Amino acid sequence: MSAVRKTFLACLACVLGHLTVVSAQTAGIISDGPDEIAVTIYPDNLAMITEVREVVLPAGRSRIVLRGVSDRMIPETALLTEFGAVTIERNFDYDLLGKAQLFESAVGEEVTLYRTLPGSGEVQVQRAKILAGETGAVLETEDGIEAFQCSLLSESVRFDGQPSELQAEPSLSLIVEAAEAGPQKFEFRYLASGFRWRADYVLNLQGRKRGSLLAWLTATNGTGVGIHDADVSIVAGKVARLLETDAPEIGAPAFVAQCLPRERPQGGSLNSILGRIRQDSLIVTGSRVQNFAGEADIIAERENLGDYKLYRIPFRTSLTTQQTKQLLFIDTPRVKVTKRYAFDYSDMYDREDLYDEEPGTVFHATERYEIDNSRQGHLAEPLPSGIVRVMMDRDDSVPFYIGNDDIENTAIGQPVVIDATYAGRVAMTIEITNEEQVRRRGSWHLSAYDQQHEFINTTDEAVEIEFQFSLAPNETLSNATMRPKEEKPVAIWRFRLAKNSSRSLSFHIDVK
Repeated sequence: MSAVRKTFLACLACVLGHLTVVSAQTAGIISDGPDEIAVTIYPDNLAMITEVREVVLPAGRSRIVLRGVSDRMIPETALLTEFGAVTIERNFDYDLLGKAQLFESAVGEEVTLYRTLPGSGEVQVQRAKILAGETGAVLETEDGIEAFQCSLLSESVRFDGQPSELQAEPSLSLIVEAAEAGPQKFEFRYLASGFRWRADYVLNLQGRKRGSLLAWLTATNGTGVGIHDADVSIVAGKVARLLETDAPEIGAPAFVAQCLPRERPQGGSLNSILGRIRQDSLIVTGSRVQNFAGEADIIAERENLGDYKLYRIPFRTSLTTQQTKQLLFIDTPRVKVTKRYAFDYSDMYDREDLYDEEPGTVFHATERYEIDNSRQGHLAEPLPSGIVRVMMDRDDSVPFYIGNDDIENTAIGQPVVIDATYAGRVAMTIEITNEEQVRRRGSWHLSAYDQQHEFINTTDEAVEIEFQFSLAPNETLSNATMRPKEEKPVAIWRFRLAKNSSRSLSFHIDVK
């Protein structure tokens, strides 16, 4: 054998060997989905997803394709643990299966073209070859060359098959090096956007001093990939997070028909014909609310996780794409509730606005409910931030909705204050008198004044009044006709007001 022939055969073997490696890496070892999965949902649109998978690796270098990962994965957070091979490279692949990409990948191939004629509804069927795709498809039929969806008729196509390089689900591919062949079981963790949760509370009043409290954890999977048969946990608390820690925005190019201008067609206006054109559209699954379980007595298990609270769902469940589910985590039948009619001066700007009002202007109270979140109040629970809805049963046992309010994260022992609605029959008037001014730096400033309030109850029962007056650092309160419960920095008065009655409160303010 000549030296030239030997050299040629050696080069051919090298090339074939290289093609074999490339082909193996391109095809990859496919993992269609996790054997086990757990999801921990954090506040602010974030979740930690933990998957357990098993693959059979050859010795040497190979490519693993992990299908079914979240389309809102934050790729830089992906971490493999308990893995016996060395990871050399990883790629997050998400070839969206959209109309534009289907046309682009099928250039040169034939499809079936359907046209619906207006009036008769007759459907014409013919074969067409795709000459160009992506943002505007050009087809060749037996009638000639034309642009897709430019005939002013209802048009659609059917592809003979799905291109192998396009996947309807995202995947993460890994180039790995294994010392020996065999099965490899590993744990795969990553952060993902698109998962949210909130707390929803229902306070059902039972008289003036008690109420039952139900609380639900409402979790939503806003991604395009469903989570099935998973361990689900929810973390309550503030999470420090950089803006960069988010999933990359991924989207398929939009398909837009590229049509040449044409004259107005016969048989109707252009708008009337366009109105009959049926555009292809994606069917999007709507948001659905579903309980995690039909059993009302299944309560989420709470654990302490440092400064956070972890609520663990005590059974495996699913969160399909765009689905919302709820889990009961508090069911307390008789919590202690105090009802008051509140008037607040939250800051100086509110006070200045009130001072501009005419004397005798009526201000209505806020109907306020305070839940005693202590052991004496029969609750003593850490409460995640959320919405509290206040209900009560009418005399005919029909539920009556009063109002709702937001609450912040509340620790055990801290009261839960709910400003549910405005009260139309409990009101207050305000009058400013005896104003004194002093000249400072060439201008006049208020140095002292008297303030008088009249509280009015026109209901048929006695009510509890709470009045709060915020004091600025340079203000001093004196000569109050009722002694406040607290004075600095907020003076608070609480008193009982009999039915169909009124009561006055006045005090003096000095301004330094």
